[in-house]
Amino acid sequence: GLGTVLTPAIKYFVERFVDAKRGMYIFITDGKLDDLEEVKKYTDQLCQNIKSGKRNLVKCVLIGVGEEIDQTQLEELDDLATDTGVDIWDHKIASEMSGLVEIFAEVVDENKIVAPTGTLYDSSGKIVKRYTDGLPAKVTFSLPGDSEWFELEVYGQRIRQTLTWV
Repeated sequence: GLGTVLTPAIKYFVERFVDAKRGMYIFITDGKLDDLEEVKKYTDQLCQNIKSGKRNLVKCVLIGVGEEIDQTQLEELDDLATDTGVDIWDHKIASEMSGLVEIFAEVVDENKIVAPTGTLYDSSGKIVKRYTDGLPAKVTFSLPGDSEWFELEVYGQRIRQTLTWV
């Protein structure tokens, strides 16, 4: 086409999956939105509906591709302030991404508990961090520079993650 009109695509997914417990929609764009003001108005209404409990949570991610991305527009949506405290938008630039997992960075809630307990070990078997009051979905920890892997013990099983140092 001759432009990027995002509002119809957002409405399509949001309205089609209105009963979804949680919606996540990823839009790949050239980063030039011709209907930015309309997207912001729709987003504001969507945030109002989420806050009031009229609909479930939605997260939208814009991935800018190409050489002429209008990063200012993407950031404007990402940082859109509504009076609801609901944050719908995130954005990424494809050429700056090292992997698809980055898309989910804002979706993971540090306050979400995924297991009652958990323990992190470094490759020498030393406990790095222990979570006795619940293992959050997102954790931050430091390892010695010579660590080859770390393990997460949860529900009586250990899960090993090999490390690659760059």
